[in-house]
Amino acid sequence: MPTEMTSWTRQTPSRDFRDLYVGPQPDLILSLDIIPGRDGRDALRARMSGAATSGLYSAGYGPRLSVKPSTVRLKAAELCWLWDEVFVGFTPYDANDNLAGGRLEHPYADQIDLHGEPREEFLRILRELVLMGEQLLFHTLFGEEQDEVISFRDDLAKILAKEGLRIRFDSELFLPWPMMCLRPVDLPEVSQDEPEGLFERFLGYRHRIEQTGDAHPPTAAPTALTKPPVVSLNHDRTIDVTGQLTCKNMVASALKDGTVPCERARRHELLEALQDPRLDEHLMYFWCHGAFEPAGSEPPHLVIRLTDQMAIHAGNVHAWRTSIGKDTPFHPFVILNACHASASGGEADRAHLGGEFILSGARGVLGPQIGMPQKFAAEYALRFVRLYLDGDDTAGGIALTLARNFADELHNPLAIAYSLHYGMDTRLTRAPVTATGHEQEVVA
Repeated sequence: MPTEMTSWTRQTPSRDFRDLYVGPQPDLILSLDIIPGRDGRDALRARMSGAATSGLYSAGYGPRLSVKPSTVRLKAAELCWLWDEVFVGFTPYDANDNLAGGRLEHPYADQIDLHGEPREEFLRILRELVLMGEQLLFHTLFGEEQDEVISFRDDLAKILAKEGLRIRFDSELFLPWPMMCLRPVDLPEVSQDEPEGLFERFLGYRHRIEQTGDAHPPTAAPTALTKPPVVSLNHDRTIDVTGQLTCKNMVASALKDGTVPCERARRHELLEALQDPRLDEHLMYFWCHGAFEPAGSEPPHLVIRLTDQMAIHAGNVHAWRTSIGKDTPFHPFVILNACHASASGGEADRAHLGGEFILSGARGVLGPQIGMPQKFAAEYALRFVRLYLDGDDTAGGIALTLARNFADELHNPLAIAYSLHYGMDTRLTRAPVTATGHEQEVVA
């Protein structure tokens, strides 16, 4: 007689396809692929595609570049260093090598509104940042005079000269794309003698940008919610203890406005949360110091520390999240407001901590590429958190809005130094209150 046999599926080859969420495609995807070089060392191949491209390159064709990935990493680190030294770390001296009278020791770090700074001094510094941002893009990456590289470079410049594009830079090289700049010839109508004209040359001022590459988020579709978003504040309480130097207390209040808040100040609290398979947060905010520290024979890696000053790095995130598997509700947007949290340099991808959050399920990571001044970092976070929790725009749209607002209104370019690791289209949307008085919310 017929017998029903027990069966089970050891693999689900179609599951990833069923769960695949395909969001809106970027206007431009620029890829830098690391490939074996003819001399035995790694080289790069550039490709671009997307609706903003045309002709040969729209099919993803691109030239082989002779520049080595290690050289690009080095030049990227030099650009970030320049921002740290020449802008953030600038000290004004008088003719007698004393601190200029009436000036702050670090005027571009200790205040947010820079309109009051000497015009020629400010322009001199800004021109250097722009020049080095241009050098990285058009000389280090695409500086070869071979026909196919020239053609690719010129086509890319024409696309980047537009405004408001959604751009994905896809590469294992995590580079400071928002801080790279167009050439004067690409924007001939823009004045190079006004701060406004120089700001317009930064890619981060012109476009919505995300960096993708070796770490890819899970393919789960956005989750619909009918409850307030869950938000965490992971911080070092010893930073500006009194709250007099920064607006950090206002950020903490904004994180609690209309949310289910959680606060962590010690390493074990964060690690215990990360090993909980039920962890389901929509916004994770980190306010702490970040620094590169030795990792044995490996290149230095990014380490952050909460109040107890115990090191937290990518390996911790990897260990706890991989131990509980991938089928978890952990899909937050992460703001790593710690110095160098999205920086790149040396022989390793120093955005690795952000990469581990992405691999663990995060829908995007935002952080500074440089040693961000505390006062500015807190003000940027306050504006970003408020806009993100309002739900009216995506993370990429908010980053572009803030880059333009700080530059246009306050002559401050520091918002351009924040970078998105994925998450350009991540959004927290709140529907209007219904007749029953309940809010419906959708997280995307």
